[in-house]
Amino acid sequence: MKIGFNPREAKFLEAEYGAMDGLRPQLPAALRTAMPRALDLISLPSVTAMAAEVLPGKRLVIPPLTGSVSRTAVRVMDSVFRRSFRFCRQLAEATVADEKSDSSPLVGIVERFGDRFASSNAGLADAIEHFRGLLSDAEMAWSPAWQHQDVAVGNLLEDGGRLLFLDWEHAAPGCVPWFDVAYTPVATAHLALRVDHLPSIRDAAFGVLGSGTPIGMTLRGRMEEIWDYPLPISWAVTLAGMEGALRRLDDERVQEPEYAELVELLLTDAARSEELAWLDPLRG
Repeated sequence: MKIGFNPREAKFLEAEYGAMDGLRPQLPAALRTAMPRALDLISLPSVTAMAAEVLPGKRLVIPPLTGSVSRTAVRVMDSVFRRSFRFCRQLAEATVADEKSDSSPLVGIVERFGDRFASSNAGLADAIEHFRGLLSDAEMAWSPAWQHQDVAVGNLLEDGGRLLFLDWEHAAPGCVPWFDVAYTPVATAHLALRVDHLPSIRDAAFGVLGSGTPIGMTLRGRMEEIWDYPLPISWAVTLAGMEGALRRLDDERVQEPEYAELVELLLTDAARSEELAWLDPLRG
């Protein structure tokens, strides 16, 4: 049972209920059982309540992800990457739309991010404009599909070797089909920031996503293994970070500037061209 006490919370509950109620019946059985079943949504003048079935899994326990990383940490995260990528790929394939889109919606994300975060930062504004130009000039075609849009360790349960996915409030049918995979480096850096109690998202990004780090090498390998989309991984990750930053800016429940800071790092930090070369959207 989830309860919302104000219009914004009610909006998220309605969105989550709508996603579960609308999407779940469309899915093959193997995917359907990986998400909760919506039971009821009750809206009253002062409160909104959503009831959903309780999934049987347990929360994942995450060891430290930076520094002297244990084999257990690499094994746990590799398993999360592999299984979540498979689910999100299958989700997109099962819900793909007939129509095609081009780079225009992606350019719109970049423009909105620039308007909201780069108005007083000339260096960032220049990098954003360059990235916008790369996207505008790219010829690509893709079909919208459902994506969860917030696949992170805190939204996962484990049950008998499979992952179960919680918190569908951001899920939508018109998404780029690679969003959940591309969002994973962003979510992983934010996870490392919290789990390892690091001072900044920059420390987290270099510590967990760097080309020489155990988790970073594992994540990069899993992403390259599954990636056959019409844009570079680094572009997609930057776009996913921009979407995450914009979402949090509009969500009064959370104040997490780290998402915008991570995008700025990927676009402007000189050191990222070495340690985070695989995530540098302006490289080459």
